[in-house]
Amino acid sequence: FVHSISSIQINRHILQSVLVRMQHRVLARAFDYYARAVHDRLEHRAKLLQAVARWREKELARTFGLWVEYMDMITEERETDRAEEVNETIMLELLDATKQAHYCVDDEVARRIQMAKRILKQMLHLH
Repeated sequence: FVHSISSIQINRHILQSVLVRMQHRVLARAFDYYARAVHDRLEHRAKLLQAVARWREKELARTFGLWVEYMDMITEERETDRAEEVNETIMLELLDATKQAHYCVDDEVARRIQMAKRILKQMLHLH
């Protein structure tokens, strides 16, 4: 009887150790799968981030180029507007100067006509 109990205990102990080993193997394999899945996911994420970074660099370069073109266009428009304003100012000044010159010429013509009339009157009175 004692011998059968000790053999049952030994068998139980062997069975428990085999079960524990099997459970450890299953658990170890599950952990390995989990670790591999995490590693794969991190690799995919890194590749995706690299792709997005390259896309962003290209997109950033393209949009920066467009912005530079826009700023050049705005600068040209401003310079054109300034040139037009300067031309308008010069034209107004020239117009004012010609008006003043006409007034001066008209005044001089009127003065000379008056002088000629006085001279003629004096000449007619003398004779």
